[in-house]
Amino acid sequence: MQDSQIQHRDTPTNTITLDGEALDDVETFKYLVISSIIDEQEEQDANVKEKIGIGRKDSIRTIEQTIYAT
Repeated sequence: MQDSQIQHRDTPTNTITLDGEALDDVETFKYLVISSIIDEQEEQDANVKEKIGIGRKDSIRTIEQTIYAT
């Protein structure tokens, strides 16, 4: 049996750039995912989720009214 070792570096080796400029490393961030805003710890922002849900319901209602009106 062979022994295995895992090596890990504490400092990043690659820099991510956008339009030639290096992006900053941040501790937390938010991004839009299907019906909520989720931060790095996957906590949902209920206010945004509710607003998106209301918008969806209004859109579906408008589509249904258009279909049934013809």
